[in-house]
Amino acid sequence: MDPKTPIKYLRMMKSDDENRPLVIVGERDCLTVRTGLEGKIEQGQIVDVVLNEDGHFIHLAQGLSLTVPPKENIPEHLFKPARKLVCFTIASGILEENEHLMFYKDSETHAMIVPKHDMHIKDYQRHLEETKPLWEVLNDEDQL
Repeated sequence: MDPKTPIKYLRMMKSDDENRPLVIVGERDCLTVRTGLEGKIEQGQIVDVVLNEDGHFIHLAQGLSLTVPPKENIPEHLFKPARKLVCFTIASGILEENEHLMFYKDSETHAMIVPKHDMHIKDYQRHLEETKPLWEVLNDEDQL
């Protein structure tokens, strides 16, 4: 892949009736994150974002998980037919002008949509939901 070519991040999610990511707050495989309060997360509880008592992020390097292309980097279990997930893409340059969200790449295969500044989880969820029309379905024949 040409380093100058913007990439499209990938995410497996449930789809709504209009082929857009489904938004159900706190639900896995949706355009949302699962949260827990610092110091009160139960053993085995899976959270994407740890919050303080006021509902703010304890640090900004956490958020909605994404996969860095190619599609083979997506964990195999997300392709199981029973999960009924769709592979969505979002262009890496799409948040450059966004005041509240940004992409944060934390490894060669993983990135996240994270807050640009301190914010309450309800604001983050709202800003994340506003990206809904920016996501596109990745068809098998599409090139990244």
